[in-house]
Amino acid sequence: MTNPSLFSKTDADGLHLGPSHIIYRTRGESDVWARDEQESALAIRERADKTMSICPVNPSNMAKPRGYSHAISVSGDRRTVYIGGQNAVDESGNTVGTNLKEQTRQVLRNIEKILAAAGAEPENIVKLNIHTLQGQNPLEGFQAFQEQWGRIPIPPAVTVVFVSGLGKPDWLIEIDAIAEVAI
Repeated sequence: MTNPSLFSKTDADGLHLGPSHIIYRTRGESDVWARDEQESALAIRERADKTMSICPVNPSNMAKPRGYSHAISVSGDRRTVYIGGQNAVDESGNTVGTNLKEQTRQVLRNIEKILAAAGAEPENIVKLNIHTLQGQNPLEGFQAFQEQWGRIPIPPAVTVVFVSGLGKPDWLIEIDAIAEVAI
């Protein structure tokens, strides 16, 4: 592992802030020292699924959910990743897509990038909040979700809200997420 003296700062919670402002976890039984974001994500994933359980809560006396869970129960040693509202923008900040399906694909790609930087995957998402511009057909967004993330064995709990507007006039969707990652 990399020498901890190469890292620049430690906060009160024992998290080390690396030179590129990526947080490298050091909680738990052993420290996770990494030279870069990719190495950090790999080291964190190595310990995933060993000490954490994500279980859907779908009572049999309720309508069976399709593509989402009514609730998610998480137990064990974990850390939580909160992903702020993501829009359909590329690395340069340009809006990608002119319809809900195209924009949803870009939003999901952005969320995947954030998850990877945090040592997580779409399977770690337990909650999605989806804000869709009024007048949009939510089935287009659902189709994009199924195409891109349909393989997720336990779908997250999902809330969909129709809004009158988002941060920019050409944005049709914004998604924020909560992910749980084993430590």
